[in-house]
Amino acid sequence: MTMISTFTAIALPAFVIVTASTYSPAINVEQPLNPAGPEVATGKADNTNKARLMVTLAGVEEKAGPMYVAVQKRENYQKWNAGAGGVYKGLKAGDHTYEYILPAGEYAISVWHDSDNDGKFTMQGYTPLDGWGNSGMQALQGPPTFDDVKITVSAQGAAETVKLHYPAK
Repeated sequence: MTMISTFTAIALPAFVIVTASTYSPAINVEQPLNPAGPEVATGKADNTNKARLMVTLAGVEEKAGPMYVAVQKRENYQKWNAGAGGVYKGLKAGDHTYEYILPAGEYAISVWHDSDNDGKFTMQGYTPLDGWGNSGMQALQGPPTFDDVKITVSAQGAAETVKLHYPAK
């Protein structure tokens, strides 16, 4: 089953109003990030270059903790609260699809599922114990760089499937 959520942002001089349209009651948007990117947050949005990015999270497992999704440009890569995305609670097992409206360009999608709800990306040695996923190449041999996981969103939009990885049971 695929769940779909749509996010839009409206730029105002001093702040941003973010609204979420959720097509599945199973998704609780706990903390949406700025889905239109930093240009909207600063009031410098260029509405002529917006594109639709559909992100499908494949193989989500039902866990106690929230799912963190970040869609970021190179300059914001791996910096939380920068770019588009959100923190989602109450996800059911299956595939979940989210839609982001943002400027065309290169982005990296990073996903972390806080499986044990401890607020930390839990590792045992070099092995992640929480769920995780990235856009782009999937044969990573260490922490990803932006170039490892970047995708291009054209003016016509793009779709990307991010496969979630969980530790073996």
